[in-house]
Amino acid sequence: MISKETLDSLKTNIASITKYQDSSLTSRPEWGTITFDVVAAEIDYALSMTSSLAEMPLDSLTDIAASELFNSMPDVAQLLDQIDSFDVEQGNASATRDETARGLKDAVVYMHEQYGKWLPYLAFRRGDTDANINKLKDAVSTAQEKMSEVESYMRQKQDEVDNIVAAAREAAASAGVATFTHAFDKEADKLAETSSNWFWGTIGCSVGTVVAIVLLYFWPSLPADADNWAIVRNVFMKVSAVAVLLNGSVWCARMYRALAHQATTNRHRALSLQTFQAFASATDDDRTRDAVLLAATKCIFANTSTGLVEEGGSVQDPSVQFMEIGKKSSEVS
Repeated sequence: MISKETLDSLKTNIASITKYQDSSLTSRPEWGTITFDVVAAEIDYALSMTSSLAEMPLDSLTDIAASELFNSMPDVAQLLDQIDSFDVEQGNASATRDETARGLKDAVVYMHEQYGKWLPYLAFRRGDTDANINKLKDAVSTAQEKMSEVESYMRQKQDEVDNIVAAAREAAASAGVATFTHAFDKEADKLAETSSNWFWGTIGCSVGTVVAIVLLYFWPSLPADADNWAIVRNVFMKVSAVAVLLNGSVWCARMYRALAHQATTNRHRALSLQTFQAFASATDDDRTRDAVLLAATKCIFANTSTGLVEEGGSVQDPSVQFMEIGKKSSEVS
């Protein structure tokens, strides 16, 4: 193993380099524009190597290994001393700087070669490798334990999650039913208000027609000596005025009937949705809910006979259409 004298000499050489750890060796105000930036990387690497070497178990080396490390350091220490004592006022300062930089590069490369031989062995002797392996094993073991805990927790919470999802779906469905119920009610109110306007328009046109008939019966009157053309023209004007008012009354009446029919239909749909929601909430059986949904579909989307308009033509049962849509949706999902 290494002797005390060799170990002390090695530590002394290491200290001769690490003493510049906090010194500025690349540029100084008194140097002006002349700097050692070209070897800044080599300076940092030399200081880093010796600093890490000082923390290694050097007593585990042999005299031969220590001598190899020892012999690679004096040149680096000497060149660092030259940089530290560099004076720009000396003759040919730039040439001196360049020569010192070249020498430092070669010396650092040589020290790196010797340092690289023994670094893995020293790191192993220091115990960093074993410690890191143990830390990695501990981390893997801890991760496995955490994973087992998470899996156990997820299994315990699976039922709770399923219940939450089911409740969320029911809430969403209820919210959707409530939204459409409100929409049908709102549309029914709007149509009822519009149909009321057409109703009063029908009354106004009807009253206007009666008043026009009475007035046109007496005015304008024809003179006793009126010819046939004058009689025809008078009659045509009166009939035309009455016909316009009468057609207006009929048109307003038709619009009132159509809008009143739509308002009644939308009100019926809103009540059907409310009834469906009440029956669906009263049972947990899926088949019963399907039956209620089918019946509600017939009530909501079937052609409702209100007596306000005439029902014509044959319309396909909407429940069949909705059942087909449900089947296709199930196939896609």
